[in-house]
Amino acid sequence: MYYPPWPNVTDCNDASKPLDFCLHLCHTNSMKNNKAMTATYQTNCLDISYNGWCNYETWNVALWINNDEGLYSEAMAAGSYEALLDVIYECGSKETPDGVKWTDPKVNIIQLNSNVFDI
Repeated sequence: MYYPPWPNVTDCNDASKPLDFCLHLCHTNSMKNNKAMTATYQTNCLDISYNGWCNYETWNVALWINNDEGLYSEAMAAGSYEALLDVIYECGSKETPDGVKWTDPKVNIIQLNSNVFDI
């Protein structure tokens, strides 16, 4: 069976091109050209389009709480994100292993308490 070659894509904003191909191309081009990557942040926290979370920072904090057994146990014992922060800081941790500060102002505490702690 003949498979045609991938289209020659130069613009990753072209919606007609396959997404995985554009992501690979953009990643390759940015690495090759050493272009700085920029981040965009949502201004409306009613928009939960970042993997079901308000923004990257909230998603990252929730990811670590939900996927680290020790941290999850401490979180459930603490009962709220605010109480968990006290425990985390007593242990000497200031940020997630991915570099997001536990107290980053972009972290949506209300969403964390609602979705992680069921408050």
